[in-house]
Amino acid sequence: MTRALFFVDYPERLALAERLRDAASENGDDLICFTNQLSLFMLGRRRGLKIHLCKTHRGGDLPGFSKHNHEVRGGFLTEPDARLFYNAVYHVGAELCRQHSIDLLINWNGAHLHSLVCKALSRDYNIPLVFVEIGNIKGKMLFSPHGSGSDLQLHPRPPSSTSGQLAAWVEAYRNERLRQAVIPQAASNLKANYLALIDRIGWGRLPRSTSHSATKKLTSHALRRQYLAKLESLTIPTPREDYVFFPLQVSEDTNLTTRSSVDNFEGIRQASEIAASLGSRLAIKIHPAERSGPFLRELYLALKSRAFGDIDMVRGNAAELIIKSKHVVTINSTIGVEAILFDRPYTALAPVYYAGWDAGDIYWYANEYLLNFNLFSPQETDAAVWPAIVARGEVLKTASRGAH
Repeated sequence: MTRALFFVDYPERLALAERLRDAASENGDDLICFTNQLSLFMLGRRRGLKIHLCKTHRGGDLPGFSKHNHEVRGGFLTEPDARLFYNAVYHVGAELCRQHSIDLLINWNGAHLHSLVCKALSRDYNIPLVFVEIGNIKGKMLFSPHGSGSDLQLHPRPPSSTSGQLAAWVEAYRNERLRQAVIPQAASNLKANYLALIDRIGWGRLPRSTSHSATKKLTSHALRRQYLAKLESLTIPTPREDYVFFPLQVSEDTNLTTRSSVDNFEGIRQASEIAASLGSRLAIKIHPAERSGPFLRELYLALKSRAFGDIDMVRGNAAELIIKSKHVVTINSTIGVEAILFDRPYTALAPVYYAGWDAGDIYWYANEYLLNFNLFSPQETDAAVWPAIVARGEVLKTASRGAH
């Protein structure tokens, strides 16, 4: 029997935990969860999860803490609050590893404060750690021992496909993206988490997930509504001819807060220089999942004052905008993957996992490395994917044995 441990930090992760629990159970395995949020603990217990609550740990600092994480770098937690969070989650995680003889750690994204905990538990208790992330290919998820996001370290193998199969797959992917107005994760990211109000009851006995006040959050939501409307007044339906396309990334995304020294504003500046060097105009597009009101206000004021020169802000399907562009610029998002598939030249302003890849490498990644797990639609095939998730952890066990 494999016993896996998974940290739950959002309602969406709770739903994922239920599916992983069911998949593990059908294979004779077990999933145990832990969380610092009272609302998720209560919901998890109601839904039959084996879930444990991380209470504030008053002991000294525990090993493995670093300020290089999304919560601190993104300004969501002060360093003292982050240390309290880390100590509480590590303390409970370590206890669960010992009591239940955990065989596998599963962690969302890899850049969060709870990710630091899982990395420390993996090191201290010699347990394989698999990172989970949206695969950005419909119906696929990344379950990898090699990192996630732009931290992923992966060397593609030759794809088991003919040139005809590759061309047909790229064409099918292109057609699907052209039909897709809004990516599913964008709609999911914009959902308000009202359960967070319950969690404030436990502050004091439970470590905070954010140092922000409720007033600050409400102000951000109000600013978002106000400045999205103002930005719409600056937006044109389609770009002018011969443009360089730079789609903005979510300003509070981990790929920017922890995995890049370039933010959206610096990205616009560099993309403007690239466009000028190509004799083209720059067209930018707001990410559909952007939630930060202060960011949108700063963007509006910068564009209104022409701080970046003469650039266009556009709306529309990102895939179509890539296909019709002269050149694509990204900081470190998977827009670069689509530029490769749509045969458009691109520039990445920060390290990306797909550097040097071609369409064949992406075919291998999508069809032979990512797993068939649709985050947005529960499938009967979840149980069949579980052994592959466990096997990803076994890769690390084998590597560790080989090192000794």
